[in-house]
Amino acid sequence: MCNFCFNIEYEKFATQIDFVEFDLLLNKKLEAKILVVLGLREHRKLVSDYIYKCTKCDVIWCLSSPDNAWRGYFLKERNANKLIKKLKDNQEKKDKGCLMVLCITIIIILILAFI
Repeated sequence: MCNFCFNIEYEKFATQIDFVEFDLLLNKKLEAKILVVLGLREHRKLVSDYIYKCTKCDVIWCLSSPDNAWRGYFLKERNANKLIKKLKDNQEKKDKGCLMVLCITIIIILILAFI
């Protein structure tokens, strides 16, 4: 992080207005060539983010735009990767929990059907 790009990270955008204000600042930094777009990456339908690089300090930034309940983020790459790993782990836990509930429900139905 440097005084040219951003000196703080956004773990989430509390409101759409916060994101719009941030987006205006981001676009100014892109126009001034302080940041350059490196591309887009997707993470198993959980989230996608745009990758930016500061031309002054070489920090890689990740932006995930808010969408409905998802509040997005603007984080350094390392912190964005940690957040994505946490999201994936939580999703896997939910998937396993749903599968377990389904299996128990089927077993109960089968037991009741043969009583």
